[in-house]
Amino acid sequence: MDAKNNYINYCNENEVPLFFKPFWLDMIDTNWKVIKAKIGTTTLFFPFHIENKWTCRFLRNAHLTPYGGFIFNQNLNTIDEETKSKLTALILTQFPSFSLLNIDLHPTIKFNINPFTDFISSQKKTNILHLSNKELCYQMFKPALQRQIKKAAKNLIIFEKDDIELFYLLHCKTFEKNNELPPTPFLSFQNTWKICKQNECGKLLFIQDDQQNIHAALFLTYDSTSSYYLAGGTNAQYYGSGAMSLLMWHAIQVSIDMGKTQFDFEGSMAPTIDTFFKKFSPTEIEYTNLQKTNARLLKLLNKK
Repeated sequence: MDAKNNYINYCNENEVPLFFKPFWLDMIDTNWKVIKAKIGTTTLFFPFHIENKWTCRFLRNAHLTPYGGFIFNQNLNTIDEETKSKLTALILTQFPSFSLLNIDLHPTIKFNINPFTDFISSQKKTNILHLSNKELCYQMFKPALQRQIKKAAKNLIIFEKDDIELFYLLHCKTFEKNNELPPTPFLSFQNTWKICKQNECGKLLFIQDDQQNIHAALFLTYDSTSSYYLAGGTNAQYYGSGAMSLLMWHAIQVSIDMGKTQFDFEGSMAPTIDTFFKKFSPTEIEYTNLQKTNARLLKLLNKK
């Protein structure tokens, strides 16, 4: 049995994070592949796809896929550091030729021994809210956020709708205020929403006033344990309404009702967005970004 079929069988019998599931990988590219390494009873998988663009071959996170990389067949806490490091090193020697590798690893992947000697590894941060009950979560919010939520709840209505076009319209409005285009194309959102509907792992949430003016939208995805704020959008005309604060709180409550144990805001490099996430009092968690550039032209461009 080849590594890909071995991985699919493993996923059929075990829970893996949403972005590592075969149906999610199929959405990106049905020709995705898997590298596998094994020591004793411990197996490490690395599912990936190669993106061919111009004359380059990219191995990187796809649009709307925040995490990728390694999947162990055991709880990481039960694997000794030497075995983890050796397995990882075995994986890294099996990559096909690429121009650029740039992968954000899942936050659960931690190493005390650095196995990435031939790669550039750096730390990024995400914000994860550990879910218990609604009352306790709300009590942890910053007072200013609580006031925003109370104000918005008096005037705004939340609804769920199967309308990815409407969502994308709100998503684009977030970038319009800075005269920017969204980095993720509509087709990626369309394909992702289709997969989420087919596998019952996503919701599109909207919030409007009594004049049916839509203030904000939120794309929520989830697996068996976690919910993810995949993307959102706000109409700048209604920034003062507190719509996104209330919508995010609603998404958190929905996640608690579904029995999820954590809500991943997925972090942001934009200071204003990160500040907004911090109002919910999440735990800031580091995760690893792995990079390597082989193409000479890309190396030259990186130096400029």
